[in-house]
Amino acid sequence: MDPPSSAFRETVETLRAKQREQYLVVAIDDKRLVGCIFAEPRPEDLYISKLATHPDARGQGVGSALVDCVIEIAGNNGYGWLALEVRISLKSNQKLFSAAGFEIVVAKSHEGYDNPTYYEMRRAVVS
Repeated sequence: MDPPSSAFRETVETLRAKQREQYLVVAIDDKRLVGCIFAEPRPEDLYISKLATHPDARGQGVGSALVDCVIEIAGNNGYGWLALEVRISLKSNQKLFSAAGFEIVVAKSHEGYDNPTYYEMRRAVVS
C-alpha cells in the first residue's frame, strides 16, 4: 500500500498508550482476536483512528459489528458526530463505512503526495 499504512508502525507500547486515551473494542471468536477498533474522543467528534480485522475473518461482518459498537458508544456518550479517514484505494473499507452511514466530506493527500490518497468521512450520531 502506498503510502504505507501506519498500522505497521504500531507496537505493544503504542497500542497500550492508545488504549489509555481512546475507546477500544475487540472482537473475539473462539478465544481468538479477530478484530479491533480504536475511537479517539475529540472536542468536535469521536474519531475512528484504527479498524483492523484478521484476514481470516474478513467478509464475515466483524468490521461492521465493530463500527456498530463505536456508533453505540458515541450515542451513549453524547457525541454528535463520528469521523474517520479511509484510503481511496481501499474500496471495501469505503463500502463498509458508507453502509454504516458515513459520507465522504473531502479528499486529501498524505504528506509528499500530489494526488488525493484518502477521504475524510463523517456521520451524525443519533441517540
